Amino acid sequence: MHILSLDLDVVHVILSEIPPTDALSLSLTCRAAHTVAYPRFLSEVVLGHPWRRSGPDRLLQFCTSMLADAALRVLYLRELTIHKTAFQPKRTASPHGILDSAAMAFLAEVLRYAVNLRRLCIHDTEELLATMPEFRCTLSALPGLQDVRLLHAGTRALEVLIAFVSQPRRLELDLSGLPVDMEIVPYYPAQRISNLMENLTNLKLSRVTGVALMIRPEHVWPRVQQLEIFGDLQSLATFAPVFPNLRHLSLVCSYVEDVFTQVTWPDLDHVSTSCPIPLQGPVRRLELMYDLDILLDSMPYSVWAPGTMSLLQKTMPVVLACSPNMQILRYIANVVTSVRVLQILAYQSIHPDNAGAEDVEAWLKCHVPVLTNVPLIGFTFLRRLSKPIPASELARLVGLVASQIPSLKYIGFNLAACGKGQSQWNECEYTWYSVGASEPRVGEGVSDPAVMELSAQEGAIVHRHLLETERR
Repeated sequence: MHILSLDLDVVHVILSEIPPTDALSLSLTCRAAHTVAYPRFLSEVVLGHPWRRSGPDRLLQFCTSMLADAALRVLYLRELTIHKTAFQPKRTASPHGILDSAAMAFLAEVLRYAVNLRRLCIHDTEELLATMPEFRCTLSALPGLQDVRLLHAGTRALEVLIAFVSQPRRLELDLSGLPVDMEIVPYYPAQRISNLMENLTNLKLSRVTGVALMIRPEHVWPRVQQLEIFGDLQSLATFAPVFPNLRHLSLVCSYVEDVFTQVTWPDLDHVSTSCPIPLQGPVRRLELMYDLDILLDSMPYSVWAPGTMSLLQKTMPVVLACSPNMQILRYIANVVTSVRVLQILAYQSIHPDNAGAEDVEAWLKCHVPVLTNVPLIGFTFLRRLSKPIPASELARLVGLVASQIPSLKYIGFNLAACGKGQSQWNECEYTWYSVGASEPRVGEGVSDPAVMELSAQEGAIVHRHLLETERR
């Protein structure tokens, strides 16, 4: 069957799953293919390169092509990423290059027709807006933006956001473009930012020393449910009254200075943090993205260990991901009685020079017995190994865990030789096993649980359901 013989809606679904460059190749095969595939090619556009100068000539060619049939071609544009290298001449003595304001003006003309643009990402935002102030009006006037990322942003970028006609649902703001020595902080009354606050549900903030520009106690963002913060904080309490309806909080920072003011979000469901935080109230899913064993012989351990135990006791998670040492495991077993799904990243090697199956087995035999009386239904184990292990050896390790925790129903292992740390936990896939009734050993009165490997599809479903485990 030829792809073009399918229903047109089906063809568009298929095209949405392929890269734009492949859609371009398909569009060049025949006129009929061009009609359906060329819009996909124009739907996602990246101008410039993260580090290599592409020069304004290529940008001008793109703009000329789009404006040749602006009433049609620009309407196909759904996602746009802009790097400043698109405006830099390829040959220049300056290490930063001179930005071509004429090329920016040409792009602004294209964007005036981009009424269907939904996602916008701009790198080096502050520098681009400083080069051509008129570009700010063009960005502010875009009517349909739903997902906006402004990187290396500053006060000019904030002015653009506040003037937005669009009401985006997702916003990422990297405020590293703010002056380091800024003393006078501009004040934006709630009336000026009300349009931006209207539909925003996901907010990601980086370089949070400049967040005071927009995060004021009198501002309330009622629809924001997911907040991600990158950068050290003075106080978490600053954000509680501003974002009262949070359900997902993610912190990537080395410390929160105010550890005494306890913060509560009544609807908080999922928290991910790279340091202990003064959080109080039930949290269904908690991810601790740090390894206390690494800090064992350092001064922070004396603060982080009690801070971690306090966080666990005050949130009582149902789904917990962590890199625990023996002290934390014992605390989970004796105090954090709410845990039903435990995800472990064994980051430190027991036998660093021979990180194979024997290292995993040594860790499991040393630590897992502590959890015997914890009513876990799911358990995952992630460990970076220098070499893969046979499936039979993996099944034996799974059986070792199942024999120590009788309540388990599902066990997932990932022992791949990968470099993923805590920050990529959510991207990891596991080999999943179901735990069945115990089977008697031949000639012995004792029995071991039966473990059965699941298919990749079954395992993915199990994984998703375990992460969604509710509090009872």
